Amino acid sequence: ADGRLQGHYPIAVGGREWQTPLGAFTIVLKEENPTWDVPESIQDEMRRAGKRVLTRVPPGPQNPLGKYWLGLSLGCVGIHGTNAPLSIYSFGTHGCIRLRPDDIEALYAQVSEGDIGRIVYEPVLVAYDGTDVYLEVHPDPYRRVPDLLQRAFELLDAAGLTDRSDRTEVVETVRRAEGVAVPVTDPERADR
Repeated sequence: ADGRLQGHYPIAVGGREWQTPLGAFTIVLKEENPTWDVPESIQDEMRRAGKRVLTRVPPGPQNPLGKYWLGLSLGCVGIHGTNAPLSIYSFGTHGCIRLRPDDIEALYAQVSEGDIGRIVYEPVLVAYDGTDVYLEVHPDPYRRVPDLLQRAFELLDAAGLTDRSDRTEVVETVRRAEGVAVPVTDPERADR
């Protein structure tokens, strides 16, 4: 509401071959207990893999959309639940944004058809709590950021935090790319 963050949830997004689209969207459909009409492209993938080709999956425990579907103005891409909660934090969907069952239920209750949002892709995040500098670096499976270390220093510089940061810790955090915010404060410069 009013452009403020209302919540955040761990997700799964599209794999390298099925990248989740970026940019502005509108929620065009809210549906409880959706039927999954399997897109032709996914039917083709099933066929190539030698799997049984499904055209429709009714609501229930076998439905990969889970109990809630938020259709977006980005073609057949949506935000939905899952019947495979262990897939969260992965890059394995066919472009949709997948949430844990409890999280999609909470989000579904907060949004309405016509609400707008934006999908962003930023594998490097910087934060400052008034004392410590934090750096969060995720793997970049879409290869949209050519140099994660350079991006980290660009963000630290833009936030005026380069002098408060320990270069060695920044380099190590980028190398690990664990997707967890870690302090990278230079203890000698933290009080400046």
